[in-house]
Amino acid sequence: MVEDSLPQDLQDMKQKIATAKGSKIASNGGAEEGKGSEFISAARVGLRIGTEMLSAVLIGGAIGYTIDKWLETQPIFLVAFLIIGGAAGILNIYRFAKDREATNK
Repeated sequence: MVEDSLPQDLQDMKQKIATAKGSKIASNGGAEEGKGSEFISAARVGLRIGTEMLSAVLIGGAIGYTIDKWLETQPIFLVAFLIIGGAAGILNIYRFAKDREATNK
């Protein structure tokens, strides 16, 4: 009813948009329809977990290295802060998993 009252150029534009959306879904492997979206979601989770762990360990190592240089000790603080960074990374992953579990219920 409303579409009949639209001018011809707007009807043509609406058709072009619908065609473009259809080709986008086909080029994404059906991700818009649900196919492949599980893979994309799992890839996001895996990337987030890896980033959380790596960043925590790197920051801990940088802090330990800086303290070792400042106090002129060798690997004492580096090793300690690498362990603390690893524990912080695991804690971040645990929090992420608990939050994700709560949102999926």
